[in-house]
Amino acid sequence: LHILYVEDNDHTRKEISEQLSIFFPHITVACDGEEGLEKFKNSDQKFDLIISDIKMPKMDGLEMIQQIREVDSSVKVLMFSAYDTAEYMRKSLNLSVDGYLLKPLDHQQFLTEIARVSGYIKLEKENASYQAGLEQMVEQQVKTIQEAYRRLEETHYHDTLTQLPNQFALQRDFFETEGSLLLLDIKNFKAINQIYGSGIGNELLQ
Repeated sequence: LHILYVEDNDHTRKEISEQLSIFFPHITVACDGEEGLEKFKNSDQKFDLIISDIKMPKMDGLEMIQQIREVDSSVKVLMFSAYDTAEYMRKSLNLSVDGYLLKPLDHQQFLTEIARVSGYIKLEKENASYQAGLEQMVEQQVKTIQEAYRRLEETHYHDTLTQLPNQFALQRDFFETEGSLLLLDIKNFKAINQIYGSGIGNELLQ
């Protein structure tokens, strides 16, 4: 997973970053909401999870998440704060935050939340991959059926030797439109087959 971790407290940022690095090789760290938003928007890699403090200078975590949601509404978010206020929790719920933890962090609880959200992200990725595989399989089957139908129609309405329209094509097309029919009779063709063989006769017809 690719994680964006945003925390203004130097000690907490260092400690949590070290913990996260045990489980995740791709961690981007920011010191405040403004920097976090900038790194989110300018990253070449899509983030799977954002872990952020709420109370920060320049731009707090909630405002950062609100702007991030305008860019990517599906990214998972874990928020933590030292302030146990109904207002923060209400705003977090409105932003569809996936987890809310209080400082000082209970490390076991923190790791449990990380595992829970990571498992959910993994399941979503597997479902998306399975869905993409199904769509690709259905698309291929549709193409196969269309090609088989095209070949069947071509065989049904065309002579296999000359590829000219046959009597079924005549019945399908000729009697639906006004037109004229020119009939050509090849005399003594049997002699060609008898003298030179049916292979030469087929070439001559083609």
